[in-house]
Amino acid sequence: MGSAGLEQTKARSHINCAQPATRTWQRKFDDEGKKIELFSMTMNDMISIIPMVLKGLMINADQRGKGRDILYDPFRKWMDNCYRGLPLGGLGSGSIGRSYRGYFQHFQIFPALYEEKPILANQFSAFVSRPNGKSYSTVLAAPTADALKGVDKAAIGSWDWKLKEKNCTYHALFPRSRTVYDGEPDPEIKITCRQISPIIPHNLQGEQLTCCSFHIYGAKFWEHTCRCNIALYMG
Repeated sequence: MGSAGLEQTKARSHINCAQPATRTWQRKFDDEGKKIELFSMTMNDMISIIPMVLKGLMINADQRGKGRDILYDPFRKWMDNCYRGLPLGGLGSGSIGRSYRGYFQHFQIFPALYEEKPILANQFSAFVSRPNGKSYSTVLAAPTADALKGVDKAAIGSWDWKLKEKNCTYHALFPRSRTVYDGEPDPEIKITCRQISPIIPHNLQGEQLTCCSFHIYGAKFWEHTCRCNIALYMG
């Protein structure tokens, strides 16, 4: 290894992968976000978009006549959602959305096919145990009350949905994001989950993958003797 390579390796060895970048898009889990508001249009605005609307309707009618799915349905009621974070996946490959509140949502793998609702069975969970017999556990996500409506209380509803939202912070800087659980579930430790999507320079084929890697980092484990297990459930 040359001197330049050695210097580069030495510089990288000092990088703290659990530490979020200096400038990121940040949200606390208890942040309610900015609700989507309806907008109004003037008569001139409406007249100016008539050609575009007619062309779109003609294209949709043609696609339906050929038995194909249309790419955009202007009459579909879309889910009002202001909790979206950085999605999983590369460029041009579809994506799996992830909320800044920790859960997975908005699956879009194939054109015109969407799954907008949160998939509550897909979750990270943390289990912490100590030699003195104390133990802590929680799902590492904070779905809204609306998302938890109607779930089976004997199944998913019985999970440990007791995350303290004020202690959790989401950081996003494409193609990476980090979620920091400071004092969750154990009040004396910190867990960081790093998400990396495959954005590879000069490798378009490698970028077109609907996948990502997750890296889990822990802090204060040695100061407070404990055992921590992180599990990812995919339903």
